Amino acid sequence: MDLSVVIVTWNSAEEIGACLRSLQQRLRGRVAFEVLVVDNASADDTLAEVGRAFPEARILETGRNEGFGRACNRGMAEAKGRRILLLNPDCEVGAGLPVLLAWLDANPEVGIATGWIVGSDGRVQRNWGRTPPSLWTEILEQTALSKRFPRRFGRHWLGQDDVKSLRFVPAVSGMAMILDAALVRALGGFDPAFFMYLEDFDLCARARARGVRIARNPVATILHHGDRSAARVADASLARTWPYQSMYLFLRRHRGAFQAAAFLALARAGLRGRLVVSRLLSLAGDGAARRAKEAEYRGILGRLSAWDRQTMGPEGRAA
Repeated sequence: MDLSVVIVTWNSAEEIGACLRSLQQRLRGRVAFEVLVVDNASADDTLAEVGRAFPEARILETGRNEGFGRACNRGMAEAKGRRILLLNPDCEVGAGLPVLLAWLDANPEVGIATGWIVGSDGRVQRNWGRTPPSLWTEILEQTALSKRFPRRFGRHWLGQDDVKSLRFVPAVSGMAMILDAALVRALGGFDPAFFMYLEDFDLCARARARGVRIARNPVATILHHGDRSAARVADASLARTWPYQSMYLFLRRHRGAFQAAAFLALARAGLRGRLVVSRLLSLAGDGAARRAKEAEYRGILGRLSAWDRQTMGPEGRAA
């Protein structure tokens, strides 16, 4: 089998149908492929929609929200293809995917790849890949300099000022990542310590340490509608805590204890500063919305204080 497509869902009924239909339209008759849907205990009609849109899909139910990396590992362990495409349910693949797969056959030194990822507005997405995070890049992120002056301070995001060309890069996003199946087995998949975010860049770093090349080839276009899973979490502070935890773990593994600790101190200082500003604005009469933000900031700070620093457990609990 040429390709196993692994899609992790969590309350994804709104978008999974279009994702699956795009795979059928672009791959059927051109690539021998299978689809594995790993469902993280969806409470909506996700599984019914999968059955309607792609009855042949294999469904693996986790029974709880295990996060992205662990759920991907479940799917990849069951995959039969020579290559594995990790695909977010809010993505749709374009006509060039078989061409990209043929290019990978001709370039076996490339073990991880992605295509030309665009948003709903048709513009290339800034976060399709990035240079390895460091304390410096996170200072730029936490101070918002990367957003205010993206051409000067946001170039660690590979989609910044991007052009449509073949690029060999340090890391690509797991939203639409093609992996050699033998490489996945050699690496042991994603590190399960990461609940959500940066497990993809951690895997890329481990692959590069083995001499594996990582590429973005724009012959295949992938439409990514947006980061919808985190937006569906009822407790905003929980979803907002995951990126901080993941960044700490990534820095500790790849940059050392000092950078990790410094990042966490910087993040906490920034959150406390935002909390103070929100309180002052609430006193000035900007009520309900600001109080919600205050609760969110307090929740993030509380979770970061209670966190065991070793891993991210299901639903943000220490594991």
